[in-house]
Amino acid sequence: MELRIKELCKAKGLLQKELAEKIGVTDIALRASLKGNPTIGTLEKVANALDVPRAAPFPGKAPSLPKV
Repeated sequence: MELRIKELCKAKGLLQKELAEKIGVTDIALRASLKGNPTIGTLEKVANALDVPRAAPFPGKAPSLPKV
């Protein structure tokens, strides 16, 4: 499943590396997790760090974000 993490980061003006720092992992670990099978805990941390609903990373599960 393709997650919307890049889109959410762009909308928030954050690099994935900065997001990784916010949730306490390396950027490599974050990318690997998101490419594979991220845990619910990782997705919750990502949503909290981006200040979006927990469903936001999933396609079609959250309202559209404004275009940046």
